[in-house]
Amino acid sequence: MKKTTLCISILLLNLLCHAQIILQNGQHKQFADSLNKIVLDFKNNFSTIKGKQLNTEPEAIVFVSKICLPAAKNCTVKKYTSTEDKTASWQALLYSSDNFDETIKMYKKFFAQIKAVNINGVDKIGTSFFGKLEKMDENVRFFTSTLRLKTDNVYFKNLAVAIELTNNYAGWDIYVNIYSKKIDVDDDGADE
Repeated sequence: MKKTTLCISILLLNLLCHAQIILQNGQHKQFADSLNKIVLDFKNNFSTIKGKQLNTEPEAIVFVSKICLPAAKNCTVKKYTSTEDKTASWQALLYSSDNFDETIKMYKKFFAQIKAVNINGVDKIGTSFFGKLEKMDENVRFFTSTLRLKTDNVYFKNLAVAIELTNNYAGWDIYVNIYSKKIDVDDDGADE
């Protein structure tokens, strides 16, 4: 009887572990598919994924994004209307917590997850992101790690993905922003 119970327990544990791996792979695939669609619409100034208008700011109009990353909140497209800037950006709130240590773990997880996504449709073969994870300090209220695509495609050479951690006095928020940013001299493309 003990051997049967032990065998059933091991079998159930194995099935649960396998199901967890499938779930994680499914979640990663859904995340990767959504990010791929958002990134590809960058060359269209996010016009394909732009939904209904939410509000107007002094130099931008904010729209709901038709595509959102899994579990993200407030996915928006911001279309700039100034005379100097007619680009658009995409933003989502990925995570909120009052626990700094937990937020840092999630920040690192999102950074690694975005960096691991293979973007298809930019080059003939898939491309990925490169960038450095910024050092984090609980005493600093805001910091950003920026990722770039490894591509020579002119439509995507200025694409930047910024993962931001901000202190909002009640806790910590993690945002992801996708926008156009010219490559700085300081952006050496080093990978960590």
